[in-house]
Amino acid sequence: MNKKIIALMLAVTCWASSDAFASRARLLVMGAGDAGLLLDGGGSGGSMVVDDAYNMFYNPSYVNDYQDWAIIEKSNAFSGGTNNAQGGFATSMMNWNMAFFMNRTAAVQHMTSANKNNMKPFDFMIGSSFNKVKWGLGLTYGSFSGANTGVDTDLDVKLGAQFSGFEPFGSYRVVGNDRTSGSDIVNKKYMLGFRYHWGEWVPYAAWTRSKTDNKTTTVNDVVNSNFGVGVARNMMVAEGVKANYGFGFWRKMKAADQNVIPIDVSVEGNVNSWMTLRGGLSYRLMDRSEGQTQTDATTGRMGAGFHFGKLTMDWAVGTGSTGAGSLDAATFGFDNSFFTAASVAYNW
Repeated sequence: MNKKIIALMLAVTCWASSDAFASRARLLVMGAGDAGLLLDGGGSGGSMVVDDAYNMFYNPSYVNDYQDWAIIEKSNAFSGGTNNAQGGFATSMMNWNMAFFMNRTAAVQHMTSANKNNMKPFDFMIGSSFNKVKWGLGLTYGSFSGANTGVDTDLDVKLGAQFSGFEPFGSYRVVGNDRTSGSDIVNKKYMLGFRYHWGEWVPYAAWTRSKTDNKTTTVNDVVNSNFGVGVARNMMVAEGVKANYGFGFWRKMKAADQNVIPIDVSVEGNVNSWMTLRGGLSYRLMDRSEGQTQTDATTGRMGAGFHFGKLTMDWAVGTGSTGAGSLDAATFGFDNSFFTAASVAYNW
């Protein structure tokens, strides 16, 4: 067999393995495309710009696309949660596809509970397909019981589908109680959105609304609404090299309105049959709150994926904490701030 054909087959195999699965380390580099106003943060909530298995956390129908894999993640704490470890698996049984994920504390960051990072939540997704329509149902649950002060509880229900390139999704917080503080606070949250695959192009739009209702005081309820639209492009630019970029407009409406135009650019390519390199830039062309320009939030990140048969290790430079050694620090070195956002995944 021609050596060029063999090399191409190896590149395609490597690309498939690197693009088929997910990791927090990968998404921290590739970007989410939502300006931090929609999805669960810290690389744990999927992306509007790139296709990734973690997209099942906002659209459970993705559980049908990424089957028979397991992942363990370890890192220092990231914004959107204090979890140092999380993991889960996806599998199939007859015509059903299922996934179970543990300790994804980014899922409960919209709660007011001071104990939300100790809830130890879990996610369960189930899905199938019928007449070329893929559908999925997702549940996220977490709770914390205080010392004779009450229980904080979070239960979210999510629905999603895929048909003819159209990918609608939605979620509703069924239970969101904050009672360990001695109050009776109810957290509500809704989300509706879609993505549409049109060749290399992926337009998307979403809206989310959250409300904090304190039943024990006369304090006014806190209501936040975010919405946005955007478009992404995912394209092969060379053999084994994929480039992604996306831009949009996002608006946060609350006491201080915020308007953001985010631009996300990333590239991911195979160095050889066992290593993939990736880099990503997130830039805000506009970021204003009440007419005032906000602090520069530009990030430039890099990482890699190492493939050994059915085993993949993903990694991102930096710890994800603030200050020296973070993902966005000006310098980094071969110490505990260089090789800490990492995961090991296995597919069968």
